[in-house]
Amino acid sequence: MQSAHKFTLASGKTVVMREPEIYDLELAAQLAGQKAKENNQIHAQVLIQKETLRLLILEIDGKKLSGTEKEKLFGRGDKTFSLVEYSQALKAVAMLTGGEEAVGNPKMDLIATKSGSGSSSHGASDMPA
Repeated sequence: MQSAHKFTLASGKTVVMREPEIYDLELAAQLAGQKAKENNQIHAQVLIQKETLRLLILEIDGKKLSGTEKEKLFGRGDKTFSLVEYSQALKAVAMLTGGEEAVGNPKMDLIATKSGSGSSSHGASDMPA
């Protein structure tokens, strides 16, 4: 069974992310490299952040995302996340990878998902961030 984490953003939107692995960061960098048109480190970092979120997000507001829906996330015209929600989702990833302090972070619940299927059972205990 794969672990997943449910984050409640300040807006009330919920985002379920699977447990990240080191390979996810490498894959995100590879995907971003394919999309980057020039050698601009700042642009590449933004692309890596987007790709990392796409890899880790399993569902938003209780709706499981298909591969096509994940690919459309954060593209031009996508309204799934406001800028504030996007920033909080990035903070959630930082929490999962140990890069953020607890102050000002979204609320996180640990939930169980069936391995490989992305489905989840929401019997999570409340874990303060």
